[in-house]
Amino acid sequence: MAVRKIAFPVVYQQNQNVQSEAYGKYYPRPFKPDTLSLRGLIERVAMDQSVYSRDIVEGVIQRLTKVMVELIQGGQPVKWDGLGTFTPTIESVKGGATEAQLKAGIDIREVVAGVHIRFIPENEKGEEITSRKFKDLVVFTVMGIAERVAVGMTSGGKQKFATNVIDLESWKNPSSTTPGTSQGGQSQGGSQNQGGTDTGGGTNTGGGDNTGGGDNGGDDGDDGLDKD
Repeated sequence: MAVRKIAFPVVYQQNQNVQSEAYGKYYPRPFKPDTLSLRGLIERVAMDQSVYSRDIVEGVIQRLTKVMVELIQGGQPVKWDGLGTFTPTIESVKGGATEAQLKAGIDIREVVAGVHIRFIPENEKGEEITSRKFKDLVVFTVMGIAERVAVGMTSGGKQKFATNVIDLESWKNPSSTTPGTSQGGQSQGGSQNQGGTDTGGGTNTGGGDNTGGGDNGGDDGDDGLDKD
């Protein structure tokens, strides 16, 4: 599968967990632009494949989405060649069901806590996009140093933060400030604002499986960074 190499913007973020052995060290994180919507994806495909009109691309993608959801609802794993496999998995309630409960005809919905979609990246020879292989397809572009800045309080009394990205040269030489750019927010001397805020004390509601397909794609060790 021929894949164009497109710049992957990253930032360095400092570990500020004083109890971590990696305290003070910097780790790369994806620089997060806005998530591409279905409409944006359709426009991108239509732009790349001009022989297909936007209406045709939209119709195919919407139908594909509908059919994939229906298949997964029926417990059917779906493999998308060159991308990976989407597999439905079941999360059981704590403790499962006893033999007595099964014989008594317990409702299966009382035993199933949730259904998740597990994604396993393509790993066929010549098509691998697992974490280690995918790295070889990526061209990293360092945007700068990410810093969390307090921006006020929520109505519930929790601290709110925004993420500013300091241009790398400005960070190295604080005396020479380089005007920054802004993503969805105001620019602050030599920094880039990724837009939006994150609220401290929240919970991760992803509720999913580790979908690395046997290849741990996370950071090695405890980097002490916030996991968004």
